[in-house]
Amino acid sequence: MAILYGTQSNGETLPVLVDQFGNLLAKGIEGPPGPEGPPGVGELPPGAFDGAYLGWENGELVWFGTPIPPVVIKGFRPVIYTGNGDNQLISCGFSPDLVWIKNRNATQSHKLFDSVRGAPRELSSNSTGEEANDPNQLTAFLSDGFSVGSGPAVNANSQNIIAWCWNAGDTTVTNNDGSIPSQVRSNGTFSVVEYTGTAANATFGHGLNGPAEMVIIKQLDGSGFWVVGHKSLGFTADNYARLNGTQANSSGGGDAWQSTAPTSSVVSIGRSNQLNVKDSTNIAYCWAKTPGETDFNEYRGGGRQTIQTGFRPSFVMIKSKEDGNWFMFDNARGAGEVLYANLADSGQDTGAVEFLDNGFQLLFALPGVNESDVSYIYAAFANTEDAAFAQRQLRRQARQEKRQQNETPLR
Repeated sequence: MAILYGTQSNGETLPVLVDQFGNLLAKGIEGPPGPEGPPGVGELPPGAFDGAYLGWENGELVWFGTPIPPVVIKGFRPVIYTGNGDNQLISCGFSPDLVWIKNRNATQSHKLFDSVRGAPRELSSNSTGEEANDPNQLTAFLSDGFSVGSGPAVNANSQNIIAWCWNAGDTTVTNNDGSIPSQVRSNGTFSVVEYTGTAANATFGHGLNGPAEMVIIKQLDGSGFWVVGHKSLGFTADNYARLNGTQANSSGGGDAWQSTAPTSSVVSIGRSNQLNVKDSTNIAYCWAKTPGETDFNEYRGGGRQTIQTGFRPSFVMIKSKEDGNWFMFDNARGAGEVLYANLADSGQDTGAVEFLDNGFQLLFALPGVNESDVSYIYAAFANTEDAAFAQRQLRRQARQEKRQQNETPLR
C-alpha cells in the first residue's frame, strides 16, 4: 500500500492511498513530499490495511483512531513451486494441516500429509497402499508453510510442483462426540480426524461447525481403498466413491454409512471392511459447507454452462456419478490444466474450465467433466486470501459510503 500523487482535472495535485491491487482506499491525504520531493510515497505499516484514519506525524504516515483488525488469511491455498532436488521451504501463508502434493511434469504419485499423523508420514490418493514413512518427502509443517526433502514426487529438480494446502486450526484434541473417540484438528470448516476401527456400527466426532458434506477416509495400516462420501452421492448404504479408482457408487464394502448422513457432530460408519476394520487406524478428512469458502454439490453435463458456487473458486475437483476419473483444476496452475486424483499422470492442458467470480464455467463437453446427460459431483474451495480480500473490499466500501454521507466534497 502506498501514498501516490495524481493530477486532477482542475490541475490540482491530490494525494491518494492505494492498495497493492491498485484499488483506491482514500483520497485527500495531507502529507509532506518524499525524500526526493514530489510525488512523495509513504508505505503503510504492517497490519494497518484496514485502519480507520490516516495522517502524517513527525514526517511519517501513521494511523489515528482504532484500526479494524485484518481478516486472518487461513483455510485453503494452492501453491506452485519449482523443485530443486534438495531441501527447501515452501510458503503458503499459514500453517497447513493437510498438504496434498503432485509433481506436474512427471508420472509420480500424489502425496498427502497431515499434521495429525505428522511428517513425514504419507499416503497416495492414486494407491491403496498403507501409510509410508519417507524422510525425503514432506519433512515438517511450519508456521507459514512446510519443508520438503529430495523426493522426486515432491521436489524433483527443475520440475513444476503443485501443493494444495488446508488449515485445520491450531490444536489436536480428543473428541468424544461419537461412540468411539477420535483425535480431531478442526477450524470448523475442515477437520483432520484419526480414529480406530471397531468392526461394528459406530460414530466418530468430526469437530466441524455443521454437518460434514464431504468425507474422505483411508485405512492407514492396511491396503484398503480410499472411501469418499459426498452430499450429492447420499450417505446411504454403499453410496460412496473410491478416490483411487474410477468406479461410480461402489458396493461390496459393507454398510459404509449406516444409511445415515453426517450430523453437525458425528459421522456414522458401518461394519465396512474399508472404514472400520477392528483395531485398525484410519484418517478422515472432513469438510462442512461454508458460504463464500466451500461448496459441495452436483450438476448435469451438457454444453457451455456456468456452475454457481457463490464465490470465485481456487480449486475444483469433479467426478462423474458414472465411471470416470477425479478431475482436479486450480487457479494457481491455470484453470485449464487438469490432474487426476486417482492417477499418477502428469498435468494436461484441457482449456475446458474457467473460474468466475461466482463459480466456474465449463466451456465445452469435455469427457469426464461435462458430457451431455451425465451427472457430476464436485468440491469447490475458495483461496481464503481471495475471500479475505473480498471481505476487506466490502468493509472498505461500507466505510466509504458512510464517509461520503458526511464529508465535504474535495475542491
